[in-house]
Amino acid sequence: MKDVQNPSTLTNIFVLIMRTHNEKRYTCVHESCLPTAERPIVFYPTFHALQHHTRTAHPPTCTHASCNGRVFASGKNLREHQKLHAQRDEEAQLNAMVAGSDGEDEEMGNRRKNVVGVESMEETGNVRLKDVQRTLNLWVSIFSIK
Repeated sequence: MKDVQNPSTLTNIFVLIMRTHNEKRYTCVHESCLPTAERPIVFYPTFHALQHHTRTAHPPTCTHASCNGRVFASGKNLREHQKLHAQRDEEAQLNAMVAGSDGEDEEMGNRRKNVVGVESMEETGNVRLKDVQRTLNLWVSIFSIK
């Protein structure tokens, strides 16, 4: 059994007590909760209390302009939603490239559809070498037009 009079043991016990019973252990670091001259710093006695505050006061919110601050139940749902924005932005860029291709709109539109189809195969894991080579050739032909 350990000697309670040992200084290192007493230090460990003190650190353990302070770590688990310190009322000022947890604080929110969100920019709206940071202390200012008018607002003092807010502490939470337990990690659970901090988590509750974070979920209620700072829910996952989409910052995209078209969503008008849409709130999600979880961070995972927000990340999935943001993937949709990224896909739409990529499609808009490809459409802009197609529109600026001077008469090759139909051919470029077909290329874009093929690229998007192969990219979706990559996401599901059903990728064949010839599909990857085809995608690479399509990207090279798309970007070498101008």
